[in-house]
Amino acid sequence: ALAAQALHGNRYVTFLDLSYGTASVKGCHALTQILDHKSVLETIRLRHNCINDEGARALVDAAHRAPALTTLDIEGNDLVSDAMRRRIALAVALNTQPNAVKTAVLKIRQGDNSAKMLRLCVPDGGRYCDDTTCEILEHYYRETGMAVQRLDLSNNVITDVGVRYLARLVEAQRDLTVLKLSNNQITDEGVAVLIQAVGAV
Repeated sequence: ALAAQALHGNRYVTFLDLSYGTASVKGCHALTQILDHKSVLETIRLRHNCINDEGARALVDAAHRAPALTTLDIEGNDLVSDAMRRRIALAVALNTQPNAVKTAVLKIRQGDNSAKMLRLCVPDGGRYCDDTTCEILEHYYRETGMAVQRLDLSNNVITDVGVRYLARLVEAQRDLTVLKLSNNQITDEGVAVLIQAVGAV
């Protein structure tokens, strides 16, 4: 909490290590007060503290508001569930994605109906959608329960790894009628995974 107070309004410090401390729910909520769209913090280490799922949930919300944050290390916090660890990892990974993906996820989280039809097939500032994009989209559509009808991920760098996340999306989304993946890096193995997913619907 003291560190959060000291860094209030910070626009210079990009690395913060609070490992091997006693940070708990209260400490996580204090950190959220300094993580916003103006924050320049890129890396936060909170290894071996006393963080539980409630504190981790606060960190997820903070990561969504702090676009500069690309590393949030909570190793050694044994009270945090695997599911919550994944939520943290994806919230932070989202900050490394093209702006179009960030905007799409924001719409999904807000329940914006325009997110039911996504077109993410044009390079955004030289950055392409990748396997992590697929994992992120599958996670947020599933977490929010929003239905997706059309998803265009053509002309990107998605591999068979990303296809496995898309296959889960296909199996879970009865309303998905169009999925475009041309001009990616998908092999016959990835195609077979998608065909199997479609057959399971």
